[in-house]
Amino acid sequence: MSEARYTGGQMALAFVAGAAVGAVVGILTAPQSGADTRAQLRRAALRGRERATSLPKAFDAARHAFSDSLVAQNESVES
Repeated sequence: MSEARYTGGQMALAFVAGAAVGAVVGILTAPQSGADTRAQLRRAALRGRERATSLPKAFDAARHAFSDSLVAQNESVES
């Protein structure tokens, strides 16, 4: 019997998809009014948008910090 091999990206995608489906099912079956559910979804979408817009800035800052540390390390080795 052969074993299925999954890449890290495939596993991450499966995890995210499962979490999204679980969240949708949880929201749709929650004992609250439709207006409350829509408001909750709106707030979650706004938080997601804020996080998504701040993520590239965080990656850029981390990339610059890493690059700076490599330059400093190379300078100390060359000295």
